[in-house]
Order: sequence, then structure tokens, then C-alpha cells
Amino acid sequence: MPIASGKRPLIGFSLYDPFTAEMVRDIDEVDFIVIGDSLGMVFKRGSVRDTRLEDSLYHLGAVLRVIRNKPVYVDLPIGTYEEPGNAVENSRRVVEKGGYGVVVEGYWPKSWDALSREGIPYIVHLGYTPKYMDRPIVVRSEEGDRLLEMAREAEERGAEMVKLELVEAEIAARIADELDIPVIGVGAGPYVDGHILVIYDFLGLYPGFAPRFVKKYIDLIEIGRKGVERLVRDILTGHYPGPEESY
Repeated sequence: MPIASGKRPLIGFSLYDPFTAEMVRDIDEVDFIVIGDSLGMVFKRGSVRDTRLEDSLYHLGAVLRVIRNKPVYVDLPIGTYEEPGNAVENSRRVVEKGGYGVVVEGYWPKSWDALSREGIPYIVHLGYTPKYMDRPIVVRSEEGDRLLEMAREAEERGAEMVKLELVEAEIAARIADELDIPVIGVGAGPYVDGHILVIYDFLGLYPGFAPRFVKKYIDLIEIGRKGVERLVRDILTGHYPGPEESY
């Protein structure tokens, strides 16, 4: 199920569990899913560098039990793709488990070529690359030409999409205008071809994380906490279980 840029923005979410997968499954305008390496942060393993391929494959399986009508990519963890042979071997594991393709973070042209030869769809992640950078850095105008050059090369070597993270809006707009393949963004402004967002940030499921590009639409943790408090109160006061919940 290839992705193609249309008139409306492409929309993708990073998610890792069947519950959030259920939230997006029947929304036709959600085009694709990514099993991102940010699961290492969401599941309190540490940073994105602490995500392992076995983690990603496990969560891929959990999501695929719900998502059957959208392509699901796996963001290859650090150390699994920088060498072309490893990139192919580990991407094959993703495809064998039912994944559609992979995300490759950073500038690794030899690995891009290897994936293209194997016919494995891949997204190239450029801009801020948290696998390799110790702190968030916004790509600004003085770095725009180099970023455009890398994005063009990714397209020429066969990337299906380019993902830009933490890139000034004008630079991202220029790259999206120059490339024929879709350019998707996170923290890259409104003028790209689409957006890929970690769903937990926008639903309030990862408290304490509030970068500029995150807009919290609901606080599910607070809603859940209130529900649990009501349940506990009902148990303590003898209102649960009542006749309706008894056999």
C-alpha cells in the first residue's frame, strides 16, 4: 500500500499499542503508522537510544493485530542499519513480521542504496536526529542548503518519503517544494506535505513533555486518574460491586 502525496496533508502517527491503534484504525485520513524508537521514552526505558529491535518487532505485532488497512513502518533503532548489510537484514525482519517498510534516521546513503536494491520501502529522517544528538537542535537557515542536498539525495536513491524534524518552517517549505516525494514533518511547520506525530504527546499520555510543536488535545491520564478515584471510592463505600455487577 504505497503512500502518495495528494491534495490534503498526509497524516501519520507513531504509536506502539493496540489501544491507541484502536483510536486511529477507522479514521480514513490517518494514512500510515510508525513504530517509532520513541517507544523507549514512552515506556520509560530511557531515551530513543535504549529502544531495541526486538522491542520494536514486539510492538509491531501488537499494532498489526488492530491495524490491517494502513501501512505500518518500523523506525529502525540505533545500531541496526548504519551498515548496509545490517540495514537489509533487519529490514527484512520487519517485513517478515508484517511491516510495510522502515524509517532510517540520519545520512546513510549506502544503506539507502541497499534497501532500494532489495525493494524495501523506507523513509529517511533528517534534521534533528535524536539517535545521534544529545539535545534538540532546530535546523536554521544557514544549514538549509545542506539539508536540501541530503533530502534530494535521499529522493534520488529511492526513499519513499523524507521526514524533517525540528526544521524552520521556511526551510521545510523549500524542501517540500523542491522534492517530488512527500516531505513530512514534526516540528517543521505547516508547509510540508504531511505530518508524523507521536500520538501519546497529543493525548496527554506522556506528561512532562511539552516541546513547542506539541498541542495537547486531551489529558487522558488525568481523565483516567479521575475514573480510578471514582472506582476506588465506590469500592470503599460499598457501591461497587452492586446488584448490576453481580451474578
